[in-house]
Amino acid sequence: DSTMVSDSNYLDKIYDLYDDGTGMDTQDVFTVHYDNLKRVTVITDSVVNDPGLGLFEAFHYYYNSADTLPYKSVERGIITSGALDTTTIYHFYDAQKRNLKDSMMGSINGDSYKRIVDFSYAPGKLYGQTIETANSPLVPATFTRDTADIDAYGSITNNKKYFFNGTDYTIHTVATFTYDNHLNPFVKLGIFKAHKNFPSGETLFFDYMGYNNIISVDEIVFNAPGPNGNKSIQNYNYNYNSSGFPLIINKSYVGYSGSGNEKIIFEYKAL
Repeated sequence: DSTMVSDSNYLDKIYDLYDDGTGMDTQDVFTVHYDNLKRVTVITDSVVNDPGLGLFEAFHYYYNSADTLPYKSVERGIITSGALDTTTIYHFYDAQKRNLKDSMMGSINGDSYKRIVDFSYAPGKLYGQTIETANSPLVPATFTRDTADIDAYGSITNNKKYFFNGTDYTIHTVATFTYDNHLNPFVKLGIFKAHKNFPSGETLFFDYMGYNNIISVDEIVFNAPGPNGNKSIQNYNYNYNSSGFPLIINKSYVGYSGSGNEKIIFEYKAL
């Protein structure tokens, strides 16, 4: 298998550099931890320039027996208010190891919600049906449908998200993705299938992982314009190592809530 991750190409650390108002500098350091089967157990995100905050968030992954795809993932983070944000997702796969269903339970500062996403497939297509209910405070359920075009590797190239308004489904978000022809370093670690959220309108790095590395993301939110309008554009430029995995990403983005430049640096290690 020419795409197999060699011992020297297991992700070790990811450095996220951006300008928080004092100039371009390292703001976050993600550290990848493995078990004795070389499966990812946790990715921790430490904030460099805020010693009072320290560990900002962590992604935990759980496996059945010797499986390489996680059946459960848990994200714990501190949001801007200082409240703890916890999301637990149970992942289900079909016989072809494609995402079949995600069952999610979340809690933000004591308010809890549940979200279930059902995936289905047709040639060149991926469909999603989502229902979200809030337990506290109790509010009406929301229903979402996603219709995506996918490439030969199952990665989304175009997605349309529809919200149910009580009568019918109306278009909410359109997202377009392009990719390079290099393997995403998360793919052979198995956890990329735990990050298969449909595009949100301003999709972040850990929200959605493709089989290859994302080059550009172009998203439009029709009913929720922000200070910069309703469009979000991200562009990624890569430097690769000798195995073809990303070493450096130079990212530029213009979002409806902000804009700027970002640099992401990958370090690898042997296991």
